[in-house]
Amino acid sequence: MGLRMFLFSLLALSRISYYPEETISGDWEARVRTGKLQMELEFDDHHSWMQTMSQNSFQGLGSDLRSKRNHQLRFSLIRDAGTMAFEGSFDRGRGWGTFVFSPSVDFADALEARDLGRPDTEDAINLAIHDVSLAFIDGMREMGYTDISRERFTEMRIHGLTTDYVKQLRSLGYELSASRLVEFRIHGVTPAYITEMRDLGFAKLSSQRLIEFRIHGVTPAYVDDMKKLGFEELTGERLVELRIHGVKPEFVEKMADLGLSGLSSDRLLELSIHGVTPSFIKGIRDLGLTDLNAEDFTNMRIHGVSLRYIEDMYKAGFKDLSADQLMELRAHGVKPGFINDLAEMGYANLSLEKLLELRNHGVKVNYIQDLASEGYANLSIETLLRLRNHGIKVSHIRDFANVGYDNLTVEDLVRLRSYGIKASFIEDLANKGIEGLTIDQLIEKRNNR
Repeated sequence: MGLRMFLFSLLALSRISYYPEETISGDWEARVRTGKLQMELEFDDHHSWMQTMSQNSFQGLGSDLRSKRNHQLRFSLIRDAGTMAFEGSFDRGRGWGTFVFSPSVDFADALEARDLGRPDTEDAINLAIHDVSLAFIDGMREMGYTDISRERFTEMRIHGLTTDYVKQLRSLGYELSASRLVEFRIHGVTPAYITEMRDLGFAKLSSQRLIEFRIHGVTPAYVDDMKKLGFEELTGERLVELRIHGVKPEFVEKMADLGLSGLSSDRLLELSIHGVTPSFIKGIRDLGLTDLNAEDFTNMRIHGVSLRYIEDMYKAGFKDLSADQLMELRAHGVKPGFINDLAEMGYANLSLEKLLELRNHGVKVNYIQDLASEGYANLSIETLLRLRNHGIKVSHIRDFANVGYDNLTVEDLVRLRSYGIKASFIEDLANKGIEGLTIDQLIEKRNNR
């Protein structure tokens, strides 16, 4: 008998050491909602938790908390993992006070018996807060989720996953992994959502597609509205694309109101991707460009033809430009600022062809300014183009000046460049005692090398 009592005492001590009878205390605040309680807990100086729960989840809470003033009460939240005992007051729907959580030793024993490890007190309050019950654990295991950790069960409950939810999904043909179930809950894939999508013709959507639908806002209402607008055969992939790029029923309707009706989903995507908005179309038309189709508007946006660009080109003196001309000018970098800068340097009233030619050959404003600083001012457009076509840089002019050939004419510069004569060639001749040669003599020396 003495030995049996000793073993019994040893077992009891072992149990206490595994799960000490500790409690957790803290503060609580709450707001009363319609039939619900938004509860916030703070404990251990660094833990906090907030959740909206049904008032029926609590025992002793009472009713009419919105109307009561300075109402003192005690109430509790009883869960498998332990009990939270609350004490405090409510005043016109707002409550505050203190609480004590007492973990359940029986629950800890049950988890340990299920090979889920024995929770400490902090683990236990977490399990209680999220209502990880034995019924939930056993129910999930009965459905085949046997290799699930305590932490995974908690994650499931954090996201509101229930055994009924899993059963409903299975009845619809979705037997999912634990991680995919959590994803479904996070993104709001419900049995009702799946059923509604099936009624709209999407009967065999993969679990991944369902998640994509929910992430990008492909709702039954969206699909139904698009069908009513004539888009009956949209695939799941196309619906996701349309939503990603902001093609909503309102967008389609506004385009139709602007005369762009009957557009394909491809065309609508192009319009939205490239920023062709109803306001852009209206603005373009207000500027006089009225005979344009959806493709024209898209091309204008691709080439960077904005409303501001057209307005500034008008101010620079180029009115009545066609869409094609605007796109060509923009593609080659002919901007209003470039035109205005040229005008300030004396190159006003240039034709579109000359402006394009200057840009195509790299004649920039700073190139003209640098030439002027070296004494080559007021050059004609043809001369500027000639210098650029021969690759004559301002640095070449300065290099020639450094070896004694300053005040060269444009013709001299072109001839030297054409024969590949650089300042370094002249410098090499000078090192050999050959100096003071004319341009013709330099060319002859170059040809005889």
